[in-house]
Amino acid sequence: MSGTSPSQTPASPTPGSPTAQLPHLNNNLTEDFANIDPSLRSSVANLNSESLSAELGPQPISSPLGPASLKAARPLSGFVTAQKVAQLVQYAAREIASKNLKDEVKEGYLKWTKAGPDEREATMGAMLFSIESQLKLLKQSSGIEGTKGSLGQWEPPLAALKGIDKFAIRLLLSPDISEYNGEGVLESLMNIVERKASAWNLPQNMKHFDEEKWDFLVSKGRYNLTQRRAEIKKGLMTSIGRNDGSKNSRSTGSPPPVKHWHIYQLCKHLTTSIGSKSGFNTNLQVTVELCARVAFLNQAEIDRSLGKSRSGQQNRYWEFVDQSLAKIREASQGNIQTIHEGFVQILKEDQKLYPLVGSGAHSNVLVSLRGVNPNEMQGYVNQFALTGEIHSISATTED
Repeated sequence: MSGTSPSQTPASPTPGSPTAQLPHLNNNLTEDFANIDPSLRSSVANLNSESLSAELGPQPISSPLGPASLKAARPLSGFVTAQKVAQLVQYAAREIASKNLKDEVKEGYLKWTKAGPDEREATMGAMLFSIESQLKLLKQSSGIEGTKGSLGQWEPPLAALKGIDKFAIRLLLSPDISEYNGEGVLESLMNIVERKASAWNLPQNMKHFDEEKWDFLVSKGRYNLTQRRAEIKKGLMTSIGRNDGSKNSRSTGSPPPVKHWHIYQLCKHLTTSIGSKSGFNTNLQVTVELCARVAFLNQAEIDRSLGKSRSGQQNRYWEFVDQSLAKIREASQGNIQTIHEGFVQILKEDQKLYPLVGSGAHSNVLVSLRGVNPNEMQGYVNQFALTGEIHSISATTED
């Protein structure tokens, strides 16, 4: 056994050696000892070689790996001198006071202080792995890590939130969209989100590797589509006199109200007001194609109302719109030119029934808007809506 017992006199340190400073250090410890918690002072005073040997001496060890592993195991060095333990406990007392350690934490720290070097090393290792485990759990619960179940308090980047809303409007105001109310338009929107992930500061492939966050974005997309459809419908109903209490309404087949919106006025309202409260601009252009599509949406409301007067039943507006689009595709056998001619005819009828009041450059949008093209991004969205080719939309730009 190395070390000295309390009754033995330690050898004098060699002059200039590190231990030469110990007398001065021990004097400081003696002074500090008077300020130690009484329970700690008692435990130090009662220390002796025999109690230390019983408490901290080498102990038999067992291994779950079996006897063979014991041969290679490193023996625990759990035996230190009473003087060394007394010094460490005094140091520990100061740390307990400065760190305000209490109860189990205090007892655990004291036990670690009294332990031998190998036991301390093992304890420190276990502590580090425990901290690592707790940090992982913390990251997952706070949404820091891109792992499943990591939603927590996660907030999508602002670029993503604005982008989802912008493209929801662009899709709903695209003259080439095939449905407004089904899962298809939501799927188209989320395809754009995937495409724009890098530009919007979203993790790549989060649809597959972070399902909870992806579902959150899907819910956001669904909400935006619902809100923007409601705004579009409100504009349409105002145009046909349904929101002003007027009995004269396009939807009843009666003469139009005195104050009605020409198709250009309606389209201008939709392209500038939808989403304006969100503080961004989609820069949508009013084109002949958009006017024709909006005229169709007006006509769908008239047909829906007439259908109710005949049968006593009425479908919801956007469901009726999707059903009407499906019938057009079926009747034209998917021929793009035939569909285009049908929409142009609807637009002509709309302008005859509801001409522009007073003089104006857009009394006939088929002439005034000839040659007007959608802005670049809306053109890409229209192409995507028509063909499903997502690569027409840039993956590197935020807009």
